[in-house]
Amino acid sequence: MRALFCGAALFVLAGAAQAQTTSPATQDPADVTQVGEVVVTGTLIRGVGETGSNLITLNDETITATGAARVSDVLADIPQVTSNFNKLPTYDTAGVMVNRPDIRNLTGASAASTTLVLMDGHRMTPVGGFSAADPDVIPPALLQRVEVVPDGGSSTYGADAVAGVLNFITKRRFDGVQVEGHYGVADNYASYDASITGGKAWSTGSIYGSYSYAHHDRILYRDRDYAVETQPNLGYCPKGTVYTANGATVLAPIPFVPCSTIDGGTMLPEETRQTVFVGLNQDLSDRVTFDLTAFKTRREAEGLVDLDKGRAEATVCHPLVGAACAAAGGTLYPAFASVGGELAQKVRFSFSDVQSSRSSNQLDVYQITPELKVKLGGDWQIRALGSWGASKTTGRSPTFDPAKLNAAVAAGTLNIYNVDLTAPAVLQGIFANNYVQYKQELGDLRVIADGPLFTLPGGEARLAVGAEYTDETFEGAFQVIAPQDEASARRTRGDRNVKSAFAELNVPIVGDGNRVTLIHALTLSASARYDSYSDVGDTTNPRVGLTWQPVDWINVRTSWGESFTAPAMGDLHAPDSRYVVVPASDLAFLDPTLAGGPPSPVPGITLAQLGYYLRPSVAVVGGNTDLKPQTAETFSAGFDVSPPVAPGLRFGVTYYKVKIKDQFNLVAGAITQLFTNPALASYYIRNPTLAQVTAIGGALPVDGPPLSTVFTGAGPSYYIDLRRHNLGMANQDGLDFSASYDHATGFGSIFAKVGGTYILGREESPITGSPMVSVIDDDISRLALSTSFGAKAGGFTGQVTWNHSAGYSLSTPASGTAGPPQTKVDGFDTVDLFGSYDFKGQGWTNDLSLTVNIGNLFDEDPPFYNNTQTLGSASGYTNGGTLGRFFQVGLRKHF
Repeated sequence: MRALFCGAALFVLAGAAQAQTTSPATQDPADVTQVGEVVVTGTLIRGVGETGSNLITLNDETITATGAARVSDVLADIPQVTSNFNKLPTYDTAGVMVNRPDIRNLTGASAASTTLVLMDGHRMTPVGGFSAADPDVIPPALLQRVEVVPDGGSSTYGADAVAGVLNFITKRRFDGVQVEGHYGVADNYASYDASITGGKAWSTGSIYGSYSYAHHDRILYRDRDYAVETQPNLGYCPKGTVYTANGATVLAPIPFVPCSTIDGGTMLPEETRQTVFVGLNQDLSDRVTFDLTAFKTRREAEGLVDLDKGRAEATVCHPLVGAACAAAGGTLYPAFASVGGELAQKVRFSFSDVQSSRSSNQLDVYQITPELKVKLGGDWQIRALGSWGASKTTGRSPTFDPAKLNAAVAAGTLNIYNVDLTAPAVLQGIFANNYVQYKQELGDLRVIADGPLFTLPGGEARLAVGAEYTDETFEGAFQVIAPQDEASARRTRGDRNVKSAFAELNVPIVGDGNRVTLIHALTLSASARYDSYSDVGDTTNPRVGLTWQPVDWINVRTSWGESFTAPAMGDLHAPDSRYVVVPASDLAFLDPTLAGGPPSPVPGITLAQLGYYLRPSVAVVGGNTDLKPQTAETFSAGFDVSPPVAPGLRFGVTYYKVKIKDQFNLVAGAITQLFTNPALASYYIRNPTLAQVTAIGGALPVDGPPLSTVFTGAGPSYYIDLRRHNLGMANQDGLDFSASYDHATGFGSIFAKVGGTYILGREESPITGSPMVSVIDDDISRLALSTSFGAKAGGFTGQVTWNHSAGYSLSTPASGTAGPPQTKVDGFDTVDLFGSYDFKGQGWTNDLSLTVNIGNLFDEDPPFYNNTQTLGSASGYTNGGTLGRFFQVGLRKHF
């Protein structure tokens, strides 16, 4: 792909040189964009707005007011970006830190995102196990604006634009030197960042380079009072907890002394980020312009893992039990300590007192994006956009090697009752790392021609046509290994290329030349795109948009389209694909064929259920090369009003609806239907044979004892396929709304704005063909709202912002261990203050500005959530996240 990319770039540059027939045009260095040349997010055609959809824009003043040290902080003020709004940054759980934005929370259980992330209109290099773009690699100081289109965009951009598109637009021109820095503090937390940018602008172009550095401390769960443990304590404590062999009764220690499984864990990892960013813009002639941006980022993060979640356990027997112990799946333990005369025990313990809990990950990513524009005459233009980037992410976290642990138990060298008393050499032989590494490359070449097609009384009909070629590679590594053995990790590789063709037509049916009463303007747009994937098939996605102006100050718009999400390379070729042996399977209690029959010695369980429960089960997890794209149908309708009787006032409302089919999902999401829904019949096998299991998973590694051992005697009770599949469906509709007002006064101006989103309904089905079930009042907040007001006077700007995430009821009570069952989650409200002063003086105070941010002024905590079932909820809070009260000062100076 690199050779193709370079060759194509040389070809276009050669054509550009031939096109240079006159002297370069002049341009004011301060002019960042030219009217008629701007291409906004959501369209391919120059000089026209997005037709039919709502466009949300954050300008550089708004970005500065956030005090953002990361792009994720900028997104925290956009209610439609549900993954970030009013929350701490969230990260990839696959062992590496990736802040993946998600519009409308539609991504689900998948590495592939339903939100497309662009930088200057280019796809960003994917990183991490999710194969997702991480906008945090862009320094906020270099952002010119952020554009958000919360509507389907696959007809324009291809995959992933189901919920919408985020486009981070960087500065194109820079002159002089600018230094900028921030320092912030909260309880047990500090952050600081600094950047320096230098450049030179001239009449026909600009060049600049920038270096930025940012660091923030880590926050542990014990550092925040609102983080409490809500999951049952299962006794994985350093000194060991002894149960009866079936795990039903605690034998020792008596009384049972629980240990926290969250206190030592990391809520927000410590992070250091360094970025080098360069930009070049040059008019090669009055017909040819060349742009280039390139960046390289290194991000290093470190956290702590609470090892009391280690799930280390052993089922051991007294040597007197003999062969009966092995037949029951236990291990003869020479140092067996009987409690009350029993001869078999289940002992749970952790290595938190003796093993380092440090986890670390590192991201290196770089990307170069050249763009060449050639004017052909007649206002037609060809744009050639190239992009090539690569990323490497590596994560390590402490764990133990189950095979070596079992061997130490059998040898009697591991003291399972008090790990502290075990010889250090024995422990070192057991300790290991979860090691993950992902290498990805993305190359892209896109050529677009656009210009006027014909003239109507309403104006010029304009057309854009083009083609695109994308090449992507993925390499992954995963293994539970000793620190010295990373070279032996299991590795996977995947390759993909995509050939695409697209077209977009914008037709002003009514305009200045033929306007009539109540139809001052009427514009129709139609677009379509064909994508041919080398690995997952072909797809065609159309879109139609319409904008109507009954009067000059009212826009009414609507759009309909189809979009899709291609399986991420991390979904197809996950290196952590493996068999997992589950020692005892709760599936037996969902199996209706086992419900009848004689009771067992355990109350409430039949003898058949007990027999299946005591036998192991085998699951296959990880990547699935049979995945196909998930598809979506999107619709929106809305209006924008700027009433002339109230200059400076603007408001609008948009209704949207998204229907997703063949959603990437896990059978685990419908586990209660496993034995009753015929659609799930192919995802499990009762009493499987070794041949049946290996026919599905092949020669994958095994997390647990060897399969040959598992299939001795009666063998496993169940096989279950827990890989991702095209299973689910989801429908969501709602309202986006916004209003703003800016009024000039004798001292300057006052301003106010409000933006938000309200979910009208959301239905989900984990399995295609199953009934759709409303989940709007179960773990989903309907309303997200951000309101700001402020004033400007001379060089001073002050602003107050209120962010609100509404509470919601729970159809299933949350019954954790931190209190009584909970039927309602409260809302979360934060108030932020911002102030800035531009000195506008002479000498060193010229072009000097000071900013002050106070985040979460009243130190509000996110609402309590007494739940243990939902991923990430066992820390006792939801519906928001916060550093606490965060005070930050910043300085910026331009020379």
